[in-house]
Amino acid sequence: MSSYLEILENIFLAVGRKTVSHTDVFKDAYVVDNSQKKVFDALGVEPGIAPNVTLISLHVLGTDKVLTASYYQSIREGAGRVPEIRMGRFLFWLKEGDDLFIATDGTKIFVGKLKPKDKLDSEQQSDYEEKATKALGQIDPKLLLKKAKAAKPKPIQHTTETTVFERNLYVKAYVVERSKYNCEMPGCTYKGFEKPDGSLFIEVHHILPLSEDGADIVENSAALCPNCHAKAHHSKDKSSIMDMLHDKIMSKPYC
Repeated sequence: MSSYLEILENIFLAVGRKTVSHTDVFKDAYVVDNSQKKVFDALGVEPGIAPNVTLISLHVLGTDKVLTASYYQSIREGAGRVPEIRMGRFLFWLKEGDDLFIATDGTKIFVGKLKPKDKLDSEQQSDYEEKATKALGQIDPKLLLKKAKAAKPKPIQHTTETTVFERNLYVKAYVVERSKYNCEMPGCTYKGFEKPDGSLFIEVHHILPLSEDGADIVENSAALCPNCHAKAHHSKDKSSIMDMLHDKIMSKPYC
């Protein structure tokens, strides 16, 4: 199964990785290795000669952040010592030991700090799909479309072992009945749409997730529409959403 790192290595035209050293940080001059130099070469970017440096934009994978870095050759003292290619100005973003990924899609230069789990199979990374989608969404759409069209129409199948919670159906049924198929998120006006069998659709959400030791009880359950359910799980404000839902449900006299 693919890892996040393999996805990145397969999509970009040129990639390079290096572990940030103590010297890189201490001297505030990151030494570019041969694999990373190929990224700049692929775009025809030439290093300046200090103190006249080439300024480049580095797009941080998975974010809207853009860093400015200098790219240059540093003349080293001593007979026969060749100039050393370095990068500066973006070292505030790095620390010793970071696994720095530099890549290009043919138009931009991207950087990312890889984590150990980024090299694991996708089933071992809880945020694999979301993280990969963010990163791929930043590259040249033409390259992304080319890769998408080259993909096999039938997805690869994997058999895995997962942990699931056997939910109390009485709790779920009561919460659905309590809501009358209306979303219980404060301010939401959604009412369940009709399914082919004539029943209405609503989802039941545990306010404090079962995976976080939440209880499968009516006081910890809310009927939510798909959009509010997704917000409750993934919004940056999910902590306040949890509190708001808790207060709303506990205010119901029959909970």
